[in-house]
Amino acid sequence: MSREHPVYVTHVSGHLSAANTLALAMAGYDSATPDPPGGVIRRGPDGEPDGVLEENAMGAFNGLIPGPSEETRLANLAAAQRVYAASGITTAQEGAMFPAEQALFDRAAASGDVR
Repeated sequence: MSREHPVYVTHVSGHLSAANTLALAMAGYDSATPDPPGGVIRRGPDGEPDGVLEENAMGAFNGLIPGPSEETRLANLAAAQRVYAASGITTAQEGAMFPAEQALFDRAAASGDVR
């Protein structure tokens, strides 16, 4: 991990992430930070966060990392649909959609981009 840049990586499952010392500091995590309800800040023997965050402990990073624009997200959604359709997959579901994602799908559906 970098000693010059904050690094934050989320596991594909969405249940774990890893952050370096700089990223942990940006989120306000240190040895005195309690585990949030529904989350775990893993710690080393010295009590300092070791960089692994579970479940709701990842929430401190919401808003700290800029995401892609809505136009980019819509383009990515269209590209993903093409990949799925090319593989014969015509139906999908999402069991943990957030309001911003739902709004994106609603916009795409209203424009006819989600079929």
